[in-house]
Amino acid sequence: VLSNALTDERRRWLTSSQHDEDVNAYPLTVKSGDRFRHLVIDRSFVCGQGIRWIVDYKTSSHEGGDRTQFIASETRRYAPQLTAYRDAFAQIETRPISVALYFPLLRLLHAVELPEAGSE
Repeated sequence: VLSNALTDERRRWLTSSQHDEDVNAYPLTVKSGDRFRHLVIDRSFVCGQGIRWIVDYKTSSHEGGDRTQFIASETRRYAPQLTAYRDAFAQIETRPISVALYFPLLRLLHAVELPEAGSE
């Protein structure tokens, strides 16, 4: 795992100090209806193109089977969580937001396409 992390270009981009507003394990509390929701976002930053990235780290390993199906399954599984993160940031800023799952064991950064806020 450590060897993968040290040589992974995607990890280097994710953790680069060149990004603006970079945070790790970022606690965020947002109002959801008549209650408050407490979130902890693994990694977020604003890249040079002005896009807010929200990245959720996934240490699950893929053993056998179809890798594409595994990524699709993980995307479906975590889409509600990523949507909550995206919607939380959308309450406090207006810049474009991209969300992704990062699988360090696979050296894979998977950008996730979510429905537009409010269209679910």
